[in-house]
Amino acid sequence: QQQQQHQQQQHQQQQQPPRSTATQQQQQQRRRRNQQRQRRRPQKEQAPPPQGRSALLQEWTGITVHPKWQQVLKLALPHFGLQGSFTLAMDDVLSRLRGLEEVVLLGNSFTGEIPDSLAQLQSLRIVLLRGNQLQGRLPQSLGVLKQLVTLDLSHNHLTGPLPDGIQALGRLQTLILAGNELSGTGEDLARSCSLLTSLRNLDIEDNRFYGSLQHDHVFSRMSKLMVLNLHGNAFSGPIPGELGTLEALLRVDLSANQFSGLLPFHFSRQHNLIELVLYGNLDLRGPDFWQRPQPQQQDGAEEQRRPRNLTLRHNSRKQQEQEQEKAETAQVQAMGMGVGMGVGMGMGTATKGAHWHWHGVGEE
Repeated sequence: QQQQQHQQQQHQQQQQPPRSTATQQQQQQRRRRNQQRQRRRPQKEQAPPPQGRSALLQEWTGITVHPKWQQVLKLALPHFGLQGSFTLAMDDVLSRLRGLEEVVLLGNSFTGEIPDSLAQLQSLRIVLLRGNQLQGRLPQSLGVLKQLVTLDLSHNHLTGPLPDGIQALGRLQTLILAGNELSGTGEDLARSCSLLTSLRNLDIEDNRFYGSLQHDHVFSRMSKLMVLNLHGNAFSGPIPGELGTLEALLRVDLSANQFSGLLPFHFSRQHNLIELVLYGNLDLRGPDFWQRPQPQQQDGAEEQRRPRNLTLRHNSRKQQEQEQEKAETAQVQAMGMGVGMGVGMGMGTATKGAHWHWHGVGEE
């Protein structure tokens, strides 16, 4: 059978007409043209294989290296128990990593100040230094980091006012400075943050800011703001009315301050607001809308919603003392009747304020 197949192939080849000289020349010309085109095309640059120090960096924990240019892009060592001066680490090592985009060193024990050499890393997008022991003031050079999106320096020992350079961070979306000893007036806060139009999360809880927030409409330009936490400062005066006009707001915590006066009526028209926490202020008063129940909306009418979680306890010192006495009395009675668990659950869900009588947690 193999011999027969071989003979058939030879017979077919003999029957095929021989190729002409013109056809062979055309094929040769096509090959030459293809070769010339390939020579003219620019060859793609291939990254050299990692050698020496670059190869070692790829094996280090928490180090992310660019696959082509062999630059360190990310340094992530959270909760590693690292100690020492952050100033020296920044000046001697980190400042040389010019391509660094993310620094995640939260939950360590770094001391010292944040040096001006941080501004040399102009590619930085994320800086997470929460939960260290950093001291001193925030450097003015922070304004040079134009690519910065997230800055978390919470729960350190930072002092002094916010630097004016922060207002140059046009791409900043998250600014968390809670749990420090930062200070300044409401006017200082307005000067530093009023131009942060991309900001979505502002958290300055448990610091030493004070004064009125009625300066220069501090929140009017923050149209994308979703979370605002001013808890545990000493802000006073009325609550800024422009807060009620920010449609993106989800959570607002103004508790443990010294706010007084009327609650802005615009809060009642917030469709996205989930949580509004106002306890522990001096003397807040609200419009009638917050006291009487909402009328049922007709079909096609615009729906108005209250915040799902409204906490208004302790808005005056007398009210605080009265509520504490009532709570103690209710607890004693509950223990005597054997229904302490039910009363405890009821006290946990009620949000009775100094001028409001609305138990509205969990309601829309």
